Amino acid sequence: MDDSVDVDFIDLNFPDAPELQQRPAESPSMLFEAFDSSVCPDGSHRVVVTLAPQADDAPGELGLWAERTDSAALETGETVDLAGDSILTISLNGVAWIPDDDVTPETPETPIDEGGAFTGALWSGPTGGSAALLLGLGEASQFRAFTLTDPYRVVIDVRP
Repeated sequence: MDDSVDVDFIDLNFPDAPELQQRPAESPSMLFEAFDSSVCPDGSHRVVVTLAPQADDAPGELGLWAERTDSAALETGETVDLAGDSILTISLNGVAWIPDDDVTPETPETPIDEGGAFTGALWSGPTGGSAALLLGLGEASQFRAFTLTDPYRVVIDVRP
């Protein structure tokens, strides 16, 4: 895992849903583009969500929130089956989809590499300007989530 990024890890027993990154006012929304998962030699696990600007907009900035729960639930409140001892939900404020003649966007595949801290993943959204990445956790103690630019990515690292 590349630790050159100056973002601290957070203990997974955090008490409340922390705001990890605030979204600037009037920032353009971003569109989901790709999902990738990799297990690092030290046993940590990294998930990367790549986003793209809408049409001719400049890249926007996202707000990031984290929550750890015992079960996976969508923003609608619907409970979904996701493997793991607990669930880490990373909410992304500022993600949109462009409707095309009432076509509902397909939920992208979120394959997880085996052997790391994540046991499963589900992309939920976007709805109302936000989306969520639900991550099933196996043995994990700390996480961090942050954004990178060019291309715009949300990176979630979990270490045992």
